[in-house]
Amino acid sequence: MDYRGYVDLLCSTEDCRSELEEVLRVFVELLDDVKGLRLPDLDVDPSRLPLLAGGVRGGLEGVLEIVKDIFRRHELDVGYVSVRDVMEGSLEGERALVSMLFKRALYEAVRGKSLRLQWVNGRCPVCGSIPILAIVRREARFSQETFYTLGACVASWSPTSTSNAPLVV
Repeated sequence: MDYRGYVDLLCSTEDCRSELEEVLRVFVELLDDVKGLRLPDLDVDPSRLPLLAGGVRGGLEGVLEIVKDIFRRHELDVGYVSVRDVMEGSLEGERALVSMLFKRALYEAVRGKSLRLQWVNGRCPVCGSIPILAIVRREARFSQETFYTLGACVASWSPTSTSNAPLVV
């Protein structure tokens, strides 16, 4: 199901459907712009989690500038946004989209580095968010359940037998 199916599930009026569909359409376009970008090589310390709150020793400003450029290309004015604003989660309205996209770009920048990161206190090791979505898959043959938990940056965690299973990005 694409995002339009979720719009129909969540909204009972045409006004709600049209507004939510527009917001989600723009967000999907922005996320698509992040995928495949050439992001700066970040200096990462996997012992300091979450990465957004201290595990990246340099390069976050470059990631934020790339995200702001994406918004400018879509003619969206978000005003002044700093890395600190993103880290503190103090952005509201359209500017909150900058935070979400920044977290996704951070995940994309560290993805493929073969880092073994742990979810700490129920928070994503990349962006520090609490899980925003959990998916349970049941395997019919063996009645086995697999959980996928997603942070705001869309990093996923798939525990097998313990709640401390590592996230490998």
